[in-house]
Parts: sequence; structure tokens; C-alpha cells
Amino acid sequence: MQFVELEAAQLPRQVGSSALTAVPGNFALGAEMDLLDALALENMPDQYRNVVAVRAEDEDGQLASDIVE
Repeated sequence: MQFVELEAAQLPRQVGSSALTAVPGNFALGAEMDLLDALALENMPDQYRNVVAVRAEDEDGQLASDIVE
């Protein structure tokens, strides 16, 4: 097995041309990869998850709608 160090942003392009590629979630999403196709997903503790909040008066606005999608 040979390990090749690449910039993280290049990893999604490497998928399919190597036997195994580990792509961080933010780069996978940026490359429109389906995270459910992964061999394994990290079980991330709640303390490390992103929390997105909007003010109550903005919950029916376009931004909140886009976030929910």
C-alpha cells in the first residue's frame, strides 16, 4: 500500500482513481458527493457538530428555508 499526501481540496477528484480515498465531509459536500455512499461515517459527538440558528422573527424567511433544505 502506498500513501500519497494531497491537499484536502484535491481528494474528491482522486476518488475512483485510487483504491481508497479519505475525503473530509466538508470537501465531499463541496464536490456534491453523497455522504451516504461512504464506506464509513464518523460518529461525531454533539459537542463537535455545527449548530445553525436563526432568530425567531426570521424563522419563516428565505435564509431559514434554505438552511432547512
